[in-house]
Amino acid sequence: MGWFGAKSKDEKETARLLADAKRLKAASKFQSRDDVRDWIIDLLVEVCDESDLCLSALVAEPLGNIVWRLLEREAFLFDDTNIDGQTDTL
Repeated sequence: MGWFGAKSKDEKETARLLADAKRLKAASKFQSRDDVRDWIIDLLVEVCDESDLCLSALVAEPLGNIVWRLLEREAFLFDDTNIDGQTDTL
């Protein structure tokens, strides 16, 4: 909290970024972990179709995990459930 109860520039920027992340998440087709998992499976199937390959589970599982980890860091998958009400302490 800034001087005399006003929000500091950093607090305003943090609130703006959180609002942007929430907006992106609301517009995302990934509303649940199952949606993300299904999309990754569809992606791997499409890769197999396009490349005329059949990936084994030994290859497909690590590739799926890589894609999952990359998507986890995107704003449209940001988990804001633990943030609400805690921005006062930032």
